[in-house]
Amino acid sequence: MRIFKLLFILTLFSLIASANEYQVELKRDGWNLVSICQDINATDIDMSNIEEIQSQDGKAIYSGQNAQYSNLNSLKAGYGYWVKASKGTIFKGKISSNPIKMPLLRDGWNLMGVCEDISKDNLAISSISEIQSQDGKAIYSGENAQYSNLDILKKGYGYWIKGSKNTLFDAKTILSIPSEFQYEAINNKGQTLEAKYGDYTVKLLSDTKIEPNSQSNHMGISISIDNNQLETLNIQSDYNSHNLIAVVYDNSGNIVAISNIKNLDSNNSITKLNITLNGSSNNQNSSNKGEYYQGLKLFASPLKFEDFNLEPIDDDYFNSLSKDNKELVANKLLSALYYGLPHNKQEKLINSGKFISTIKELINKKNSDLKSVDDIVKNRVTTNYRLERYKRTILTRLFHLSLGKEYINRWSAYILTQTILFTPAYELSTVGGADIPNVYNNLVRYMDDGYSMQLTTFLHMISNDNWKRFRSPEDNGREMLEIYTLDFNDSHVPLAATALKNWKLDRSDKELVIGLDENYEPIQLFDTTIINGFDFYRELVKSSSFLKGVTTRLVDLYFNDFTKTQKESIVEKIVSSNPEQYQDILLQIVFSKEFLINSKRVKSFEETFFGIAKKISFIDSKSFFGVVTSYLDNMHQSTMKYKLGRHNIPIDTLSFAYYHKFIREYLLTNYQGDTFNEYDSGWKLNFIDKSIPNTDTIEKLVDYLFVSVLGRHSNDTERDIIVEYCKTRGYNDVTLNNDRRSIAIVTMDYISRLKEVYQYQSIEE
Repeated sequence: MRIFKLLFILTLFSLIASANEYQVELKRDGWNLVSICQDINATDIDMSNIEEIQSQDGKAIYSGQNAQYSNLNSLKAGYGYWVKASKGTIFKGKISSNPIKMPLLRDGWNLMGVCEDISKDNLAISSISEIQSQDGKAIYSGENAQYSNLDILKKGYGYWIKGSKNTLFDAKTILSIPSEFQYEAINNKGQTLEAKYGDYTVKLLSDTKIEPNSQSNHMGISISIDNNQLETLNIQSDYNSHNLIAVVYDNSGNIVAISNIKNLDSNNSITKLNITLNGSSNNQNSSNKGEYYQGLKLFASPLKFEDFNLEPIDDDYFNSLSKDNKELVANKLLSALYYGLPHNKQEKLINSGKFISTIKELINKKNSDLKSVDDIVKNRVTTNYRLERYKRTILTRLFHLSLGKEYINRWSAYILTQTILFTPAYELSTVGGADIPNVYNNLVRYMDDGYSMQLTTFLHMISNDNWKRFRSPEDNGREMLEIYTLDFNDSHVPLAATALKNWKLDRSDKELVIGLDENYEPIQLFDTTIINGFDFYRELVKSSSFLKGVTTRLVDLYFNDFTKTQKESIVEKIVSSNPEQYQDILLQIVFSKEFLINSKRVKSFEETFFGIAKKISFIDSKSFFGVVTSYLDNMHQSTMKYKLGRHNIPIDTLSFAYYHKFIREYLLTNYQGDTFNEYDSGWKLNFIDKSIPNTDTIEKLVDYLFVSVLGRHSNDTERDIIVEYCKTRGYNDVTLNNDRRSIAIVTMDYISRLKEVYQYQSIEE
């Protein structure tokens, strides 16, 4: 009997997103309140009979000639919205079969959704003082409850809820099967279709009753739960073009999950139905954090610091350090983040006893300066040379952004593009300047949108940018295995090449071409069966070796001074915390005791430059980051250039000479004069202003500069050498601006020659 294959890519996760369409008839001309019971993109709303839709905060979707002014991009499940149209107009939405519990967005009145009929007796309103309908009827709590005249909240309509911000309101409490799906799906023998998974039972339900037909063919449905393959179910082919859902029951017969609706199509070829039960949210408005595509996780929430298994520094530990070690650790952490704080601000924050927790709070806040910084970037980056413009733009933005969530995403993307994992590799003839923003900007967008590490890497692997670096099926397959999973087994390369046989980079147009002459024979790889290139990349990032592979690459970057055994231990701890975003790995590293206390590797140029520049009131000019990128090339730390990424920081004589020359001449001894223009760079003279406490002698001024730049005090020998030299040159009077500036230049010149400027120091506990 012929078996048809069925495309059955249903994303199912516990208590999330089962949907069928609902319709609400507007009750009056003009403004009407409706409920939204599943997230809806603005572009998916039928606005043909609707003039305007408005949210509680005043954002709107317009139709007709005013559509261009729309600023409401999506409607969120569990909330209410105003819809302006004629009485009797039908508003269509998607209704959830799963519970929805949403927080009030502000103190006082909030516009909320109701996605099932709820009587007032079944409402949990202990934290809600009043509920009011569009027509003014109300439900009161407390002593006013007797005056209630609203008996039932009707699904599909919006209501005003009065309560405190963050109070949770149940828009829908019952996990229920959509009413039209009351028929159990069968095979051609009339047998109902079930699959077992531990204590769970999966049943297929249809919206149509089909009579058994022994002459009918079958459509095969292969089900997996949490990436564990279940038995294949053969559904009678008479269900073709009808709707189906999957329902998961526990051993007590309770429903624990319901899939989205799928319209069956016998012409499709993929048989997998992937169901995820574990780790999913029970909140409809969870930004799809648990959603999967063929077992590949699409979105992920960041780990909390308390979930890091590579032990992080906390306030208690930090506060137990000596004063000098606090400064060293603070500087180490901030420079690793390409950041720095002026000495007075850093000292105040350290003395508050909350240095570490404050930095953690800052990087979890949304950046408010993205627009203003982009304006600065446009002003600073004026070159017409594309390659330079792209590099300078990225560096300038990092320099001017304040700490925040978006900053961390841009910093993380920059780190990744310096590694073998994501480097654009513009040293290759097949790579152009535009590939730099393609790779970097995509990484930033994926991080801003909450994409998982799996999805981010999968999308990169199937891109032109990746194929411009590794250009044949054999080369690309081998490198993906080695780079991301540390798989150096040569016998796997022909298997990967076979899966990728129809993929190639067109050398003339420098474009990836994926032909239709793909492989059709099953290949055993990653402990599963793959067929084509998409299978190869997808199963690679889903494999157990992927997380260990990418973690190892990043641990090597930060701990190249550690032994192999030490690095393996760090990798194991990070992997055991199950990070799902690259930021989870990078932050776990830079906040760890292992890095902040024990590491003493050579700093990258960016760690040295950004870490100092932001501490000393440094101002860049229009041309400044062009000098930076030129020197990066000379010191062999070019950004995003190398096919295999940056390895250890080069410290051969020539490379380090350029490194030192830049830090000395363009950073530490480079000051802006009393008059300057937009083409002048350097630290501002207010950095050494006479009003700064404890700088009223040469010795104190020298010590202030040491603490500001290095995070430590000068020792007697250093101070004596610098003071004696300044006095022989006639720089004696610290009340004179010229003398203060000269003393500062001499001191900064001395500091530029110290090893600790270029290498992290371990901390003696």
